[in-house]
Amino acid sequence: MVLFPGSLFSERRAPPKECKNISLSRRREREMGKRARKEGETSDKCTNFRWSIPIDRLFLEILADEATKRNKPSSSFKPTSFVRVAQAINEKFGCGCSPLHVENHLRTVKKT
Repeated sequence: MVLFPGSLFSERRAPPKECKNISLSRRREREMGKRARKEGETSDKCTNFRWSIPIDRLFLEILADEATKRNKPSSSFKPTSFVRVAQAINEKFGCGCSPLHVENHLRTVKKT
């Protein structure tokens, strides 16, 4: 292989120091983020919640009950209905379901 001056293969250069510093600082930020998550210092974001078939059935039963109680004034339920579903799921299955999870799952169920 013949190498010409100015060609891409003529010389191998190390990346500039600025690039190394940027990647190191990003690594540090990621590590700090992981540490903060472990220590519980992050914002109040919810974690992902897995909807199993029994949990989904309970979800639908309670929302159907709420609809018969007229807690659905328009196209969506009242916030107290979401709280009731989340509390029932947490009592029966002992998992960390929040009213936000219930509201988001309702949107998913409506789409499909």
